[in-house]
Amino acid sequence: MEAPIGLFHTIYFTAYFIISISQQLLLVHIMIRYTPRRLRGLRFFMIKSSVVEIVLICLIYFTQYRYVVNTNTLAIICHGPSEFFSANICFYSFFAVLVIGAESVLSVAHTIYYQFRHTHCVLKPLSLFAIIRETSISFIPLIVLQVMVVLLSKNFSAVKMELYQLHPEETLSSGVIAGFDDMFSPLNICALFMIGIIVYGTPLFSMYCKKRIHRQLFKCGNSISKKTRENSKTFIQALNFQAMIPAICYVPPFSMFLYSQYIGSDPPYYTYIVAVMISAPTILHPAATIYFVLPYRRAVVSIFMRSVNRKSSGFNGSSENSNTQTV
Repeated sequence: MEAPIGLFHTIYFTAYFIISISQQLLLVHIMIRYTPRRLRGLRFFMIKSSVVEIVLICLIYFTQYRYVVNTNTLAIICHGPSEFFSANICFYSFFAVLVIGAESVLSVAHTIYYQFRHTHCVLKPLSLFAIIRETSISFIPLIVLQVMVVLLSKNFSAVKMELYQLHPEETLSSGVIAGFDDMFSPLNICALFMIGIIVYGTPLFSMYCKKRIHRQLFKCGNSISKKTRENSKTFIQALNFQAMIPAICYVPPFSMFLYSQYIGSDPPYYTYIVAVMISAPTILHPAATIYFVLPYRRAVVSIFMRSVNRKSSGFNGSSENSNTQTV
């Protein structure tokens, strides 16, 4: 890894882990305590999304991966804590990032879909059985991907050989090298096809559901309370922003990867940019939710103000004590 870029890579992932984990834990705390009563069914799906993203954050920090496209193979170079483990750990950790990342995207879409199902004139909540059934269905693509990774052939020495032949500068790079030895195999093509459906299809599906939710709220405006309607709209704004994040952060990198792997080549430093773009949603999601959902934003402001007041009171108390001792 080239020194300046490598240093940025290390600093970024350290800051990323601290900021994103802090935001996610704060959001979970706020969702548990400050979610409005009428939207507590939605809270289950939002907490599920946050838990999935917390796992994803830990995996991204553990791998700190970047990929390098070759002619027939795809090299995965892991840094960070995974650098102290074997290539097998690097490979399976990277695949876990893909699987959990896909689940993160599906979780956001599932949350929007729940709101779509929930938004009717009478706003009847879904039964517990229906929630469990729908949650289980969202895991089916991930199980299929897990089966595929078990069946994939793994020849890391071939990956490393082609990497060094096509990218001699990588011989000076640190990190554990793993990867896929045949990107043209049917299993790899099927795995990419499934990931592509999730990456390209989820934003479209989410936007469709969001549009229907708005239409339903407008249609049933007189049959629900103003407060409930406003709370629903604030959640929709947050979910709408979250639905666009995968389109912005996942679609361009995945499209560029397909182009570079099967048609052209990567631009310089593109693999570092991809690592940043793919990790960005786990920072943007909690920030967007806290900002757009008014009860959550008020809760954060309240927590911050209480913290400031405590520090101010403590400072004033210590100043008075010191003045008394001086007198």
